[in-house]
Amino acid sequence: MRKTSWPDFSSSAFRSSGLFCFIGAPPATDWLNEACAADRDGFIYTDVQIADEYLGPAWQELQRAPLPFETSIPRVFAAGDVRHGSIKRVAAAVGEGASAVSSVHRVIGVPEVSF
Repeated sequence: MRKTSWPDFSSSAFRSSGLFCFIGAPPATDWLNEACAADRDGFIYTDVQIADEYLGPAWQELQRAPLPFETSIPRVFAAGDVRHGSIKRVAAAVGEGASAVSSVHRVIGVPEVSF
């Protein structure tokens, strides 16, 4: 197998019994029109990642900090690959989505179920 490096396109040979390729992908967040706090690449900041400057009057009125996976807009959540700092793996995204449901339930007032 040969590995080619970018940007100089230098290459070298190496032995391998497997290959995992991750080339990255830009987040599909353009439709938000910068409504949520995001990094320069468009990945959305959530919960403790959100700088105080993005927590405006709506948060003061709510008298609470963003819940896990909540964006800079109260009651708007982001999970998976669009989140700043996510690990960009399917299983992680599924887990984040499942975890975000707990925060959504807290916001809409659905009581937690205990087993």
